[in-house]
Amino acid sequence: MRSVFFRSYGDPSVLEVTDTARPTPGDGQVLLRTTHSGVNFAEVMFRRGQIRVDLPHAPGLEAVGVVEEIGAGVTDIKVGDRVAALTLAGGGQAEYAVANGSQVIRLDGELEALSDAHAVAALCNGTTAVGAIEVSGRPEAGERVLVTAAGGGVGTWLIDLLRERSCTVVAATSDPSKLPDHVARSGVQLVGYHELEGLEPFDVIFDSVGGEARQVLRGKVAFLGRHVIMGDAAGKDVEIGCDSVWFGGHALVGYHLGGLARHRPEMFREHMRRALAHGARSVQRHGEDGVTRHTLIAPEEVTDVHRRLEDRSSRGKYVIAWG
Repeated sequence: MRSVFFRSYGDPSVLEVTDTARPTPGDGQVLLRTTHSGVNFAEVMFRRGQIRVDLPHAPGLEAVGVVEEIGAGVTDIKVGDRVAALTLAGGGQAEYAVANGSQVIRLDGELEALSDAHAVAALCNGTTAVGAIEVSGRPEAGERVLVTAAGGGVGTWLIDLLRERSCTVVAATSDPSKLPDHVARSGVQLVGYHELEGLEPFDVIFDSVGGEARQVLRGKVAFLGRHVIMGDAAGKDVEIGCDSVWFGGHALVGYHLGGLARHRPEMFREHMRRALAHGARSVQRHGEDGVTRHTLIAPEEVTDVHRRLEDRSSRGKYVIAWG
């Protein structure tokens, strides 16, 4: 089977599409024949060694397709089911992928209306946004909320969900044209990163950028506010003094998708289901792209997409079509 693969850490040129052995599901696992796979910034961090993985590595955190085989102990999924799966151990960017049964959702009922590409676009991005809001940020109606990397997949999901909560949303982006039309028309305040210093404090900040922007945002959390750390696209960690949290009277909160999957699997699966359901409703409201503008690519285009993700010229969500 064809699979995206890298044998060593490095720049996007280390990525290849090659033939690898078809996996076999173990106990509690599901094998699916993949139709579409997502590409995420997390895979950029894996590839460049910012987050260490075992080498060689087959990347891919999400896949949609049809169940081909099930392992012992899987009772709520059957062969032939059309499913969306998070493949958090990797391997989702392949013609066949294995996922834990607890991270597989049947695309039936209201989810049946989702295309495979829309379902992929909802998996990591939507599940992350639902979890970061519900578990970490917990924004309330009327609160002032900042979303960084607002033009990316998770950012547009956060904005859509926050607007449903009647929050006042400010979106930080390096390029406002990256945002889907329905976000740009929604009345959300758009700002560039050079404008952060001049902004008033926020009740909640969703911070996936890190680096210099994070240093600025440390001073922009309101008393009793929540600063949610959910990524480090800049690849530059910063030191935060405990006394600044103490005297600032605010919370510094982390959100990690894989951590929630390991420690609270039932909650995690519910977040997956809710993200997919919101994705289905968003297609009806916003049209073809749903929450996130997505672009279909061939497997061989993954290298170019990684370059776009790193230089911030990417737009929305990239979805591999296996064809």
